[in-house]
Formats: sequence, structure tokens, C-alpha cells
Amino acid sequence: AADRIVAHKFQFVGCPPFNVGPEIKWNEDPFDYEQWAIALNRHSHWLALGAAYAGTKDEKYAREFVAQLRSWLAAMPVHLGAHWVEGPFDDAGKASLSLDAGIRMGQTWFPAFCYFLQSPSFTDGDLAAMLQSFRDHALYLMDPQHFKAGSNWGAMEANGLLHIGCMLPEFREAATWRDTALKRLHSELDNQVYPDGAQMELTPGYHGVTLGNMLGAVEVARRRGVQLPGDFETKLERMFD
Repeated sequence: AADRIVAHKFQFVGCPPFNVGPEIKWNEDPFDYEQWAIALNRHSHWLALGAAYAGTKDEKYAREFVAQLRSWLAAMPVHLGAHWVEGPFDDAGKASLSLDAGIRMGQTWFPAFCYFLQSPSFTDGDLAAMLQSFRDHALYLMDPQHFKAGSNWGAMEANGLLHIGCMLPEFREAATWRDTALKRLHSELDNQVYPDGAQMELTPGYHGVTLGNMLGAVEVARRRGVQLPGDFETKLERMFD
């Protein structure tokens, strides 16, 4: 899987594999299906690169990660289809994919960061650029307009913000990011979860999305010694029931 990614052959959202060529255009839409481009910008494929690097220490995987990171940062903001703008940015007339900022921060960027942190291919300049983008994402997710209360988007956005605050305590604003994210997540356990534990969108898939992001928040808080609100886990148990 990692070798296919190095060759820029991607497969997302049920579409066949597609080779994008030597240079990734981050608004690629080879199947006229904007969800393909959205999936590309969530960077789940970086986890395969990281796992391959951890198992082999072959620098080709680290070099590919760094090249994609730099390419993506240079491309921001990325416009997808007629409606969407991707990244920790807003743009007039476009709808912000704030859930994707949450997914990158809560699910893909920190594992990739840890996989490649000690690689000689990941230079001090690359480290600084990625840290700057972590902060850009935090400021973006802190903005109330990028928190969609009452939906699975809100769970992803708040989980991403919590990860930045927990994983990068060196930032002066980290405690504020953590506190805000925990307040939002705690409120969502009542705001988008019915008393019987069902997520309000009433589909197993989105129930799982919200539940998974709440569990991600519990895990990162435990690992970093961050105190959860007292009834957080009790309320979360309703969703399992």
C-alpha cells in the first residue's frame, strides 16, 4: 500500500485506483466525485507511509511524506468543486470543510508526525512548517463558526482541537484549546445524543463517527493526563448501550 502511495496511485471512497502522476494536485477530481478529492485531503494514506517506514526505515517513505506535506502546505487553500474550500482557511463564497481539519488533527497528522519525527528526511525546516500548520489548524478550529454543534462534524472538529491542545502543550494557547475542546465535546454528549444513547442523525454510520471521535478524545486525554469532565465517560456509555 505504501509503495502505491509513493507511486501516487490512490484509491478512495469506492473508486478504482488512480495514478495522479508525478505532481499531486490537491484538488484532483478524476472521477467527477468531490468526495474523492475530500478523502485525498484528509491524508489517511500518510498512515500507510508511516507504518511502512516504522517497519523498514526506508527513507523513500519519509521523503514521500515530506514532499506531500510541503506540497499540501504550499497549495493551501485548496478549492474543491463548486462549493468547498479545504484547509485551515476560509474563502468568500466557499463552504469550509471544517470537519476535515478535525479529521487531520484528530486522526492522521499526529500519527504521521510521530512516525517521521526522527527521520533524517524530516528536517528542522519541515518540523517548523508542520508545527506552524498545527497552530493554524488550532486557530481555525477555535473559531466558533468552525464548530458545527449538533452533528457529527462538531465531534470531529472538537476532537481535532483537543488533540492539538493535548499533544502540543508547548504552545502558549494549548490550555485554552484543550478547555474549549472538552467543553464542546461534553456539551455534544447531550446536544447530539438522545437520552437513550442514539446519535441524533439516527444512522449507524454517523453514530459510529461521533462515538469514535468521543473515544479518540478519551484516549488522548488519558494519555496526556488531562482531566475529563466528571460524567463524560458515563454519558458516553449510553452510546455503547
